[in-house]
Amino acid sequence: MRAFAPSYSRSIPRKSKEPLVDLSIPAKDFDSFGRRAFGLHHFRSDGEPRTILAAMFDLEGFTAFTDRRDPHLFVPQFVDWFLGWLFETVKSLTLERRAGDSVFLWSTLPFFAKYTGDGALLLWDLDHPGLQQFCRRHHRDRDAEIHGDVGNIVSILYDTCRMYARDQLPELKKHHPNPPRRLRCGVAQGQVSALAGGRDFVGACINLASRVQKLGKLGFSILATGFDLSRVPAERLRDVLVKKRTQVRLSDQQTWELVYVIKSDFEALDPKDKADFVDP
Repeated sequence: MRAFAPSYSRSIPRKSKEPLVDLSIPAKDFDSFGRRAFGLHHFRSDGEPRTILAAMFDLEGFTAFTDRRDPHLFVPQFVDWFLGWLFETVKSLTLERRAGDSVFLWSTLPFFAKYTGDGALLLWDLDHPGLQQFCRRHHRDRDAEIHGDVGNIVSILYDTCRMYARDQLPELKKHHPNPPRRLRCGVAQGQVSALAGGRDFVGACINLASRVQKLGKLGFSILATGFDLSRVPAERLRDVLVKKRTQVRLSDQQTWELVYVIKSDFEALDPKDKADFVDP
């Protein structure tokens, strides 16, 4: 089939008894259609696996929130606010200010983020060169430092979810009759592979992070694989979290997994919902 010449547009009639639809598009737009136009090329590059921590945020009640009349009048504004608030909150919680002008980081910042329609996916690199250089320079145990970083990241994620409910939701109710009532988060570690030069990442841990944020009626869950609470220096987490065993769906199978959940949230569940969790 001969391609459109680049200098003109042409109507594309339909062979039908229905009235013809005169659809004209620039020839250059027609010719450029393909996966490259959407950034879906070079998938064979940058496929080396890397170890990451994935955090999947989800706005509970977002579908009902957008299902109101004339969503174009308020949904874009809300999403713009939410993403700005989320990134600013994570950034501010990563900082620790000490005496004088000294500023320290509790952890690295996420190296990848993606809006998911009703939340966001954030990825932290647990193999970043800065951590390896730090351990060599200060003769520190790399595995211990990773546990420290992971514990700090989990604390940041936990505080972010709590701050949404405590500080933001009351204010949102002044402007919206039915705003998303809770910010949930699921956390998992594992390996991912880059696609399209780092424009996206795939890995089971991302799917697991998405699954565990929906466990029962809980709103914050951490897959225990790779996360040893006894080795995390953030002592507050030992008082906040409790380990349970529960079934998690991955693909078309249900698997038993160990997870950490918020102790107070678990205790608040109805007995029927608690039955989905057992002691390890």
